[in-house]
Amino acid sequence: MLKILIHALLACCLIPSALAEQPAPSAVPDWFTKDVLFHARDGGVWQADNSAYQSEQEPYDAYVLHWQAGPGNFSMTGRMWGLVDGKPTSQDFWSFYQFWNPETQEAIVQQSGWGAVGIGRLRLQRHAEQMQTIMRHRFVDHAGNSNEMLHKLTGVDDDRYRTEAFDVKDGGKQVANRVYLWERRPK
Repeated sequence: MLKILIHALLACCLIPSALAEQPAPSAVPDWFTKDVLFHARDGGVWQADNSAYQSEQEPYDAYVLHWQAGPGNFSMTGRMWGLVDGKPTSQDFWSFYQFWNPETQEAIVQQSGWGAVGIGRLRLQRHAEQMQTIMRHRFVDHAGNSNEMLHKLTGVDDDRYRTEAFDVKDGGKQVANRVYLWERRPK
């Protein structure tokens, strides 16, 4: 009985002190939750004109993104599809998951579609009048081929943002790829 009492006392004394010594989880940065709220606000639907890149292989007149904030605005999920003659494609092209990793203190973006997976980091570039974030992804397709891309996302106003995509070549050289202006749409 004395042995049980000693174990109980030790547990009562040691466990709370062990818990108290663990570092408190750090807060998610304000810029990250603002980014989530910006994208997911008012239904989270965005559309970008694709006429500059439209072709026989890419018949889409526009692309549409739909973002939904996760609990506490610490993450968001998204999906992207195309429009042909104003009508949505039958399936999504890309699925996204963006979240704050409290262990590494980084914003992570995962993207999948077309048999490829992209994983990268999102970071704040500047936070002046309009926020700009930089997203760098490494993509691997179903055949094992890989490439790296960089996206600059710059707020234009409360209902528009601009994306600039760059292919990242060996040695880190950035080659301009595409530019889109995304406009908020009613859900």
